[in-house]
Amino acid sequence: PTFNKLFWSVVRTPKNKQDPAAIEALTSKLHSLFTILELRLEGRDYVMGDRITMADVTTGMALFRYFEMPIERPKLPAVETWYGRLKEREAYQKSVMVSFEELRGRLDF
Repeated sequence: PTFNKLFWSVVRTPKNKQDPAAIEALTSKLHSLFTILELRLEGRDYVMGDRITMADVTTGMALFRYFEMPIERPKLPAVETWYGRLKEREAYQKSVMVSFEELRGRLDF
């Protein structure tokens, strides 16, 4: 829920309607969650170990948009390395790394 709220606040909401305090709070909360992921990934190629699982698929789906959002991000070397590994996968490229430009500043569908 935190990621979705942040995405809507930063990307979907027009700039003139954005709430900087809410964005800051959501960003902070999301970074605390990604810090947990960072600790989980230390010493592992994937969330559960040495091969990709559903844990990587479900968690990895948010990473493309996370890294494309205009927000400040803390250094999370294990998450960044894992994201790089996911980006090399053809299925990830085709299914996740898709443009969301048409969503910018649009609160409607």
